[in-house]
Amino acid sequence: DSKKIYEIFFKDRYWIISVAMVIHLLMIVFSKVIVLTIFGEEYSGAVNSLRVLLVGSAINYFFVFYRLFYNTTNRYKALQVTNIARSIINIVLDVPLVMCYGIIGAAYATTISIIITFIFSWGYCERKIKTIAK
Repeated sequence: DSKKIYEIFFKDRYWIISVAMVIHLLMIVFSKVIVLTIFGEEYSGAVNSLRVLLVGSAINYFFVFYRLFYNTTNRYKALQVTNIARSIINIVLDVPLVMCYGIIGAAYATTISIIITFIFSWGYCERKIKTIAK
């Protein structure tokens, strides 16, 4: 139903994403307190990695709607290609970034792979959604 697709992708997702972004921003701001409270001082070095991963997680909330689109329109192959590409990009980036930056390099690699595959899905899905929702 094209009306339902329009409602989900052009109305509902903005409310859901807005709430997710507020939660992520709060977690980024209070990430040091969160890490120290849950894990203690010995894990204080994980704060910046958590912040980087929270950026990736926030972007991943946008991607959730594209996964929904891939699945509801039987574009399973495109979703699999996207998932495989994300994994390959992450692995390829992990090696040099971890060697140069340590654990935060892994967080950078994960976040970069999320961003790259999100950009692909955004370009692919938005065109298809606009065509279907007309």
